[in-house]
Amino acid sequence: MNIDASFLKNRVEDMPAQNLITVTTLALGFQNQRAYTPSFLLETADLITPQITISRQNISLFGADNVCEASLPDFRKSGFCYYADLSLTLGETFSDQSAQQNVNVAVSATLGKRFDQRDWKLALQTTVTERIYTDFHEGRRDVQLQVGPNLTYAVPTLVTPLGSAAVQFSLPATYNQNYSTLAKAEWHGVVVMPTLTLALTPAAPAK
Repeated sequence: MNIDASFLKNRVEDMPAQNLITVTTLALGFQNQRAYTPSFLLETADLITPQITISRQNISLFGADNVCEASLPDFRKSGFCYYADLSLTLGETFSDQSAQQNVNVAVSATLGKRFDQRDWKLALQTTVTERIYTDFHEGRRDVQLQVGPNLTYAVPTLVTPLGSAAVQFSLPATYNQNYSTLAKAEWHGVVVMPTLTLALTPAAPAK
C-alpha cells in the first residue's frame, strides 16, 4: 500500500496501524559530544559529527499475513510478528583535538519478534561502526561491535478522567567490543540500561 498526501487526505480512515507500516527515511543532521575529566569536569575534547542516515524500519519478514495482535482488542496496536530494521550512517567527526578527527560508517540491523495477544516484544540489535582517524600519528583504525537483546513490555493504554496514559518498560543489554590498530584503544564491556517511559495524553476539553 502506497501512503501519500492524497491517501492521507481522502482515505485516512483506511490508514493501517503504525506497526503495520514499513517506513524508509533519509535523515541529515549532526551530533555534538564533549568529553570531560572525571574529577574537575575540565573539557578534554569537543566532537562535532555531521552525518547522513538512510534506514528502512519495520520490514515484514513473512509477508502480509505476518500480523500479531495486542492483549486487548485494538487494531491500532497490531504489528508484524517478525520484523527487521536496517540502517546505514555515514559521518565525519571534527574536533579541537586533531587526533580525534575521523571518517566513520555504521551499519545497524535489528531482528524483532512481537508476541501474539501479548504486549511483549523481543529484539536482537547489532551495530558495527568503523572509524578511520585522519590526523592520528602513524594512523589509526577502529571497528566497534555492539550486539544484544532488548525486551520491551507495553502496558495497555490506561484511560482516566484526566486523559489516557501509555506506559512502556524496556530492558536492553548491550555487549560492546572495540577493536583498534592502537592497542591501548581496545576495550570491551556490557551496558544494561532499564528504561521506564510514561506518556500522558490530556483529555479533550468538554464543549
